[in-house]
Formats: sequence, structure tokens, C-alpha cells
Amino acid sequence: MNGRLAHIPNEKVADFIAEALSETILINSSVWIAAKTKDSTSGELYWFDENNMLEPLSEALKQLIDNRIISHKNDRLAWSESEEVLAKEQHKLIRIPYRFQKARNGDGLSIDRIYFDIPRLFPDKRTVLKPILCERQANKPKIKPSQVKTTHKGWIKIKNRYFKIFLDSLTWDEAQIQCNKKNATLATLTEQIHVQSLGRYLLIGRPTLRNAWIGARFIERNFLLVETNKTLSDSSDESFFPSWRNGHVQRKRGCVMLDRSVAVESVFIETNCLRKRAFICSRADKGNEEDVDVIVDNIDKEHKIDVEIDSFGYRVFYQKFSWTSARDKCNTYKEKYGGKLVEINNTINFHLLHIMGESKVILKDIWVGGKYENETWIWDSNNAEIYINGTSLKNEYIDKDIERENRCLNMGRENFNESIYYGTLCAWGQSFVCLFEANRLKELGKDEEENKKTK
Repeated sequence: MNGRLAHIPNEKVADFIAEALSETILINSSVWIAAKTKDSTSGELYWFDENNMLEPLSEALKQLIDNRIISHKNDRLAWSESEEVLAKEQHKLIRIPYRFQKARNGDGLSIDRIYFDIPRLFPDKRTVLKPILCERQANKPKIKPSQVKTTHKGWIKIKNRYFKIFLDSLTWDEAQIQCNKKNATLATLTEQIHVQSLGRYLLIGRPTLRNAWIGARFIERNFLLVETNKTLSDSSDESFFPSWRNGHVQRKRGCVMLDRSVAVESVFIETNCLRKRAFICSRADKGNEEDVDVIVDNIDKEHKIDVEIDSFGYRVFYQKFSWTSARDKCNTYKEKYGGKLVEINNTINFHLLHIMGESKVILKDIWVGGKYENETWIWDSNNAEIYINGTSLKNEYIDKDIERENRCLNMGRENFNESIYYGTLCAWGQSFVCLFEANRLKELGKDEEENKKTK
């Protein structure tokens, strides 16, 4: 490769990387860069080239290190005043694990983003598995042929249009060519139900996608829906269409992607047309070509770990089960050990984020013990309505037919320290977690060890 771990010389480069990360489809957008503590006894961060220590981080870059901390008394985050205002505007707070307080002896440095494209540097244990960010002199990339994989079988009907989401990462022009080969165009979205329904399908498909190209781009002075040559207004109307981020166009250039990761509702975001993205095609009829198989990972051999945090015990299965099989597996421990498919409260949510973040096997999505019945999300063990952080999972923006088709509850790890809960197809193969009291999980482990000795 003739490259090295990336060095970030200044804030301008950090801004560029954060914007690029916001447009990626990485499972974990926190990536290692070439800085670490000086040695095992120091918390001072330096840039390294292989094993050669170079200069320390500049004062400007030190300001990008995330120093939010958790107050041990009330479990609330301490923010700078400006960040607190911004957090309120985003309608959410991000829980930061305690280890992000400051660089510790032996830590490495990674770069991530908050609020979509604001760069932040995170010191972290060097044993944590993360993607890496490399740098090298630029050369012309080779374009791989399209594999034409999709998130769902068949075309998705929304009102009078049919849509299909393709996983290949292509430029906007390359994506348009692929759609044309299927007698379609890059997706024409003309009303809010198209936007929100497709945003939901980006989320519930497998793999989950954050964003994808649609059929709009900037031509001369305006953004146009290319299929119809219709101009998109620069500002959203009362129905929030066109669905621009923050209600108006941010940059008068580039091509448009549908993004579900920056707001409560899915939005349009303008970006460089040469970015490689998944894409959505649309057409007026379903057609009759054969469906391409949906990508579903599987692990044949049982692989699990036990984790105990305070009084809670978690058995994490990396093997991929359907929701029903995952529930039934956990229920095999129910009578003797009190096990069940994990159900969520604030503490358990925080524990699971920690487990998923520290896992040496990537855990992006897991089954949890909720299901959609009679227009309500309920816990499987007691039929109680589900509330996460005091909020019901009912979503007035989502078509009820979509919820009925995707009625098994999933916990997704949106960012390194942020969770999202939503229903998806019960037949997907996913990892899952069984919940126990910690002492009961210990008892189960001991019994299993004794059983091995007697065989």
C-alpha cells in the first residue's frame, strides 16, 4: 500500500476527515490515527511514524479531544455551554463512556464525528478493535464492477412508485447507469411519505444503511429531480418537503443523498457527486426480473461470551439466529437460571453499548426481547408497553404497514456510544444477548463446566 496511519496536521484536515466519515457506511465511524501516548507512564499524546516518536499534538488539535465526562452522582453529562445548546437543538444527548474523560497511559487516538460532521478526537485503549485511517500519495483508483446486491428482495411499493435499495458503493453517475440498466432511474421522491418510508427501509434492511443516492443534483442554479426535470425548492414547506437538513439547502452544489442518521426524520443532504454511496432506484412498475439475494451473514459454529457488570449478567451469542430462535434459545435458561432475551432499561442500554464497543467481534445489531402487536411495541416476557429512556417506541412518522411487516425489535449501535431501537424482519439472522442476574449466570457457567467434566 505504501501508506501509513494518518497524521492530522491541523483543524482543516480534521474537518475534511469528519465530513468524509459522515458520508461513509462504516459500521464504526471512530477510526485509529497515528497518535498515542508517549509511553506506558505518560498521558501526553504524540504523533508516531511506525515506532518513531514525532511531535506532540498541537494545542489546536487538543481542543478537539472529547472531554465530556459523566458525573458519578447523577449520571448526567457535563458539557461545554456551546455543546449543550447544540445538543438541545439536536433533541438528544450522547452518552460517553467514562474512559473518554482523558488520555490515559498507553492509550491511542482515534477520530470520530458528532452532530453529523463535527470532528472529535477520542483517546481509547489500543486493544479496542476499530477501523484504521491510512494516508498515502494519491493515485487513480480502480473501479470495481457492480455486484448489484440489495437490502430487500423485490421492489418496495410506496404509493404509486416502486423502489429498490442497492448496496454497491458507486458515484452518482455510476449509480444512475446501474438504475438505467434496470429500466429505472435514481429514485424520484416527490412527497414526504417517500422520504420517511425509504429512510425507514434504509434502517431496517440488512445491512443497515445510513444514506444512499437519490435522483436529484445541482444543475446550473437549482437542485433538480433529474427524471422529471422538476426544480426542488431551496427551503422545506409546511410538510417538510423537500426534506432538506435544517429545513433549507446548505450547499448549492453536488448531488443529493437521502440520509437517516442526522435527524429524527430522514433528510436530503447535498454532497460531492464523486462520493461512493449505496443508491436507490425507482420506476413506475414492479417488472419481472429475478430478485438478487439479500446479503445475510451467518456463523455456523456456536460462539458466545459471558459478561458480568454489577448485578447484571449477559450471555452474548455471536451466532446469527432469527428473532424467534434467539428468544427460544434464551428461554432454555429461563426455568433454572432466569434467562430471557434481553429487555432494556437505561442501565442495560449503557451496558450493552459498552459490550458492543469492546467486543472483538463487530456487533452492529442485536435482537432484544420486544415485539410489535396490536399497534404497540411490547416486551415479550410480560406484554408491558416498551419505553426507552422514558419514551414510547410509537412513531407517528412511520407507516403502520411497515411496522407490521417489521415487528421484531432490534438494538442498533448507531455510533460508538449511541443506540437506536427499531423493528425489522423477524427472519433476519442476527446476534443476540440473553439477560440474567449476575449470580445466576455464574451458576449456569459452573454447571456447564461440571457437565463437560462428566462427559
